[in-house]
Amino acid sequence: MQWYYGEEGESIGPVEEEELVRMAEDGRLKPTDYVWNATMGSTWVQASTVDALFDPPAPAPAPAGPDQPTAQPTRPWARTTASCTELRVACSDFLLRKNP
Repeated sequence: MQWYYGEEGESIGPVEEEELVRMAEDGRLKPTDYVWNATMGSTWVQASTVDALFDPPAPAPAPAGPDQPTAQPTRPWARTTASCTELRVACSDFLLRKNP
């Protein structure tokens, strides 16, 4: 199959699919470059969306099993679960006990 690709605002091609794959492998074609072939109508797509050109992203890690704890994101702003109202009451009680 013959392909075209965009470079510096120009349409380049046709090139055979094998050449396009080599271009992706050696970095001449980037995932963000646009490509087109006759089966695509008038729509150009980013090269990253063409299965034959770039490796798919690494799979997500497997979920934690019963023996493995689930990693929790670090959220320094969420160190307490007390609501504002609960904190106000606790502070008021403390101040009343300290200064009767």
